[in-house]
Amino acid sequence: MRKAAVRHGDPTTTGGFVLAYDSTIYDKGRKRVALDGEEATCGNCKGTFKILGTGKGMSEKGRVVVLDDDHVLCPCGRNRVIVGSNPGVWVHTSDGGLSDIRSAGGASTASTSSRAATVYDEQVRAAAAGATLEGYPYFIETADGRTLNGRIDASGKLPRIDTDTDSDDYHVYWGDEALAKQQGTE
Repeated sequence: MRKAAVRHGDPTTTGGFVLAYDSTIYDKGRKRVALDGEEATCGNCKGTFKILGTGKGMSEKGRVVVLDDDHVLCPCGRNRVIVGSNPGVWVHTSDGGLSDIRSAGGASTASTSSRAATVYDEQVRAAAAGATLEGYPYFIETADGRTLNGRIDASGKLPRIDTDTDSDDYHVYWGDEALAKQQGTE
């Protein structure tokens, strides 16, 4: 299967756009190709959010490229990147997962990255029998020091979290404990 690499300025499914500044890989010399961990905006959420790149066949600086339909890790959980017109850089997957890279110039290379294989995309859904949790405060703290906080929406879903090992790499605080963490009093 052949998938196009996403570039700086390409759109997302929620009306946002990709922000790619780290790569030195260009589409026909015009636009930078996005790498795993770069960011995109979301039409539903405020701010910029990490992109989870899955292009295992092409990498730079140990980071795989972002492909069409890869996830943007924003709170709404509905955002994906969309390749723009005339992408020019393609990842061709064949032979049970081995990848060949084909660019507009026809050159082929093979490369791997363990980062994409070890990143977990986690999302907690809060639920309580016979009660609504909408508006209930939460505070998420990851093992690497990242924090996210807010209040539960009607869906009960907290923001998506990317972790490098497994779901035990973050802690969710609820209610008064979450408020204390948000205010820095705990």
